[in-house]
Amino acid sequence: MILYSKYTPLSINAILIHTIAICSAYITLLYCTPRKLLVFSISTLSILLLLLYIGNIVAINYWNDTISWSFLINNVSVLSKELQRFPVYVFAFLLIAIALLIKIYSKLLNLQTDFRRHFGILPIIPILLFLFYYSLYSIQENISSTLQGEPLFEFFNEKQKATITVKAPAAAAPNRIALQKEKNQPNIILIHGDALRADRLSAYGNTRKTTPFIDSLISEMGGVKIENSMSNCSETICGIASVTASRFSYNENTKNIFTILAENGYTNNFIGTGDLYHGRLDQYLNPITYNFLRADLNEKYYKHDDRFIIDTLSSYPPSSQHPQLFYLRMMSSHPLGDHRQKYKRYQPTPNSLFSMATWGKNILEAQINAHDNFASQFDGYVENIFSIMRAKGYLDNAVVVIFGDHGDAMGEHGYQGHYNSIYQEEIHVPIIIWASNNIDMKVNTNSFATLMDIPPTLLHHLKIAIPKSFLGQPLQIDNSEKIAYLDSKRKVAGVLYQSEEKIYKLFISKKDLHPLHLFELESDPGERSDVHKQKKEITKKLADLYSKFINPQLGSEAIQ
Repeated sequence: MILYSKYTPLSINAILIHTIAICSAYITLLYCTPRKLLVFSISTLSILLLLLYIGNIVAINYWNDTISWSFLINNVSVLSKELQRFPVYVFAFLLIAIALLIKIYSKLLNLQTDFRRHFGILPIIPILLFLFYYSLYSIQENISSTLQGEPLFEFFNEKQKATITVKAPAAAAPNRIALQKEKNQPNIILIHGDALRADRLSAYGNTRKTTPFIDSLISEMGGVKIENSMSNCSETICGIASVTASRFSYNENTKNIFTILAENGYTNNFIGTGDLYHGRLDQYLNPITYNFLRADLNEKYYKHDDRFIIDTLSSYPPSSQHPQLFYLRMMSSHPLGDHRQKYKRYQPTPNSLFSMATWGKNILEAQINAHDNFASQFDGYVENIFSIMRAKGYLDNAVVVIFGDHGDAMGEHGYQGHYNSIYQEEIHVPIIIWASNNIDMKVNTNSFATLMDIPPTLLHHLKIAIPKSFLGQPLQIDNSEKIAYLDSKRKVAGVLYQSEEKIYKLFISKKDLHPLHLFELESDPGERSDVHKQKKEITKKLADLYSKFINPQLGSEAIQ
């Protein structure tokens, strides 16, 4: 039996309870099922468990989440359409596997077997396991906390529905508002495009005019584009941790921009689409936001439909004297997003999520078309957001940061999607900063930037102390040398290093800290020419820096 969990490691409590439940289920079937139905019942249980485990393996590796019945019910129309587009051989393989499993069970479960005589000891197994569990751990009061990540519990766990109720900001920080009136602090608006590749934006060189509004922010409205802008990882959880806490991960004790700004009189708002159970995002964000508004628990909207954000912002009251932080998480730029027909300008596109992650003669053209359509929809919704917030007065005194949390590979280095590597197609994301006319952010665009630089950049402008736990650097500071660290869910980490207008990226094995590749990104943006053997001094320098960074004994904190 294979157990996979979205939380690492899965607790001994959950493992033991899961084992007790599975043993009890099989023993109940062996003793209570009529002999003629025994093979069918045991095979059915095994097949369902196998599908659950396989589904969890896929979901955890690609979405860092587990499968639940509510997910299946809420997405039945999407899943049915996807299943219709799967190749026939996938279903043929599944049917053959099920037939083989039934055949194996029919041989093992000889109908002449006297179960009481041959398997009489089986009922004792779950009892012994339970006694062993109870002897080590008392049953915790919060059973949901005990069983987090356990596949069966997560599958049947009921998730509550949420309502959209925007609370007025007046009561959020009543004792600190006077200070903020004197400072006249700006509203902070973070617009997060999930899986938004920089190279699909016309502002970053796409020859197609995919993002005319964002282009105009830069060319006509004073916005600043960071050309060499990257995420620190190729997945969402790390991306959100980078933008909020300038770190690779978060927990309830992590210093983050939400808590810091709240202490300085801000009202925090999160409005987002996507699955916010993913990676415990809800448990991280809900306690640190005043308005926590989510599409995945709203009955009116599909959880990946960014019109939820537009409609929710429309329900907000006009801007007041209270400074506010808005974090808007959007899924239009992600393959899972709800994509509207009016933005599907470039054809052909992949006809399913399955074909988005496969190889074929024409699949690259279709994938590029799809991502260009995603970027176009994202741009259209960003324009709507600006229109709404300008009409309500939130942009009269504001700083807006538009960014992607990670990219999405299209086979450039043999990978599809994200989570897999730290190649540019998975981490080159846009970082665009726009401010109202009364604000000069004084951002330095000569060096590269990562998502971890966003929180210290904002705090630097607000003249608020930057926590020592932040790994990023304010973009207002011009460094002759700059270093940033990269991580992935696979076996590779990395170091970014800039000196003398050259940007190097070192790939390094997380297992033995052995350097793997070194690329010079200015002359080789496609990362095709590995120079780690020719640039031995730089390779050694960056490998040593990474080693010191992850070694607590040398005074640096490990990548979590």
